[in-house]
Amino acid sequence: MTSVHTTCRQFFVSAPISNEHVLVHSKSSPRQVTNAAFLIGAYLVIEQRIPAQHVWAFFQKFEKLHFEDYLDASQSQEPAQFTLSLLDCLLGIEMALNCGFLDHMTPPNNRAFSLDLYEQLDDPRNGDVQFLVPGRLLSFKQPSAAPGADAEAGLRGWWDDDNGIRQFSAPFFARKLEALGATTLLRLADAGYDRAPFEEHGVAVRDLDFHGMSTPPAYTAVQFLLACDEAPGGAVALQCRSGLGRSATLAGLWLMREHRFSAREAIAWLRVMKPGEATATETPPPFTVLLFARGLGGESGSEEGPALRSMHPSPSTRQSGQFFCLPLGR
Repeated sequence: MTSVHTTCRQFFVSAPISNEHVLVHSKSSPRQVTNAAFLIGAYLVIEQRIPAQHVWAFFQKFEKLHFEDYLDASQSQEPAQFTLSLLDCLLGIEMALNCGFLDHMTPPNNRAFSLDLYEQLDDPRNGDVQFLVPGRLLSFKQPSAAPGADAEAGLRGWWDDDNGIRQFSAPFFARKLEALGATTLLRLADAGYDRAPFEEHGVAVRDLDFHGMSTPPAYTAVQFLLACDEAPGGAVALQCRSGLGRSATLAGLWLMREHRFSAREAIAWLRVMKPGEATATETPPPFTVLLFARGLGGESGSEEGPALRSMHPSPSTRQSGQFFCLPLGR
């Protein structure tokens, strides 16, 4: 999102003062060309309101351009089990724009986006807490216990372990969530830490059954959606081992249920907001959300099936308790 915001700002600032064309230069490798095309496309979708499909059709006119698909951040070997196309990413941006997630980036509100705050939150040295859906869903990794002999680390809430990796305590995250307006914390991994610091900061804590490297049980998916619906205002925080796998799976499900994202659009948007999201480090290889979509609706994930309808927060559905199991096969 840092790159998207910076590109939109630069193009928007230069457009009113010149009628000349803007030349964007990139290296000739397919990866660099794809990244440049994504940033240009994001600008055209967000600022110029050009449909993503039209932007994609424009890029396809250039026969010498070769685009690469985007891989899961945890996959370094070919063939990749799941990829996102440039079009998937532009469609995710378009859906987010239509849902109002990018209102803060568009005129006349483009100045409201705090790039400093976004980068501060996204920095692993500052807790790596980030919104997946602005003002609504955020994710972070599991807190750690402060070294008993390091009183200073316990007070400030963070320390660097023997491998140089920064760790954070539950009180640190509790203060951070309160500052970000979170009112509910859903713990998706084995807790191993006290919930009291969060409750002392006005954050209600609930535990959901969702084991790593697995597809979430249907019951867990239902409880997650109901918890979001019942949250007393503010944001809902999702915490799993790294904040990248299980959290992204459920956030993707919420996007599909609440705003009718397709599975690919949801994954693309999550990875724009927090690079590294929806990885195979915590969930079955990163098409978990796609499998969910097929179980909930159709092959594309954009159709609303009976299972998704049953998860709507209607009183009759809640009373009947009739929810559907989600098929795991492709």
